[in-house]
Amino acid sequence: MSRSEILKHRPLRALLVAEVISTTGAQMTWLALPWFVLTTTGSPGQMTLVIIAELLGLAVAGLPAGSFVQRFGARRSMLIADLARAPLMLLVPVLHWTGHLSLAALIVLAALLGALAAPYFTAQKVLVPELLGEDERVISQANALFQGAIRATMLLGPPAAGVLIGLIGAANVLVVDGLTYLVSFALVALFVPKPDPIPQDEAEQDTGGILVGLRFLVSDRLLRIWVPLFVAGDAAWQAFFAAVPVLTIERFGADAKIAGALFAGFGAGALIGNFLSFRFFSQKVDGLRLIAMSVPLQAIPLWVLTL
Repeated sequence: MSRSEILKHRPLRALLVAEVISTTGAQMTWLALPWFVLTTTGSPGQMTLVIIAELLGLAVAGLPAGSFVQRFGARRSMLIADLARAPLMLLVPVLHWTGHLSLAALIVLAALLGALAAPYFTAQKVLVPELLGEDERVISQANALFQGAIRATMLLGPPAAGVLIGLIGAANVLVVDGLTYLVSFALVALFVPKPDPIPQDEAEQDTGGILVGLRFLVSDRLLRIWVPLFVAGDAAWQAFFAAVPVLTIERFGADAKIAGALFAGFGAGALIGNFLSFRFFSQKVDGLRLIAMSVPLQAIPLWVLTL
């Protein structure tokens, strides 16, 4: 299958559009939810608790997500995740408007949203090979297309959130995000076909579930090193993202458009890096070596920011 044939593949295009719409909404929420908590409570600590709750939900649901997708199928898992996340997201502004939104309720909702994101991301990775087959070259091109589209949402979502927060308020931006889940649900339901049924003998095979996955993580030498480093690095980036709304309020007059521009700057860098990596570096430099070279360079902008 050529690159043009991949782009003309109707179910894949529907999946790609659904991903872009849903992820753009999620990128808007990545600014709108911390901004909402920070401006309504005035507490960076409470904002951090909400962010941590969502990340913990995503982390805890990560391993069970594989079993969930295996049981229900990739397409159905995406539909379930989108249909469940929409009302949960809409509950935040509704409870706020009715005066019933407590910090505990917000933390629970954030954790549930994070937990439901895990099977969605897992299912999306599984659904692409189901649609295109197992050709490694085709899958690699399709994944590059998805990664580029996701990077593009980092340019679209935060600036849009910054503008909309100023126009309609952070709570209404959360409503917009909830609606994007419904649009994503409709696109997948209408245009992505149901996969062929799995033979009964294959469906009943016992893969060992979560324990097998954990044993593999512990036994593999590379993963024993990679996993804690990845967790530490990702936690550091999450701390940076959490600091952006606080920095904007403290130093730039609580202008949400500035916070959106800061997130968009990160998205622009990620999009350029994604292009350079797939176009040039990945063909000449081994993947692990490329990571080892790039990670230390990520520290330089943070040091400049601190100074």
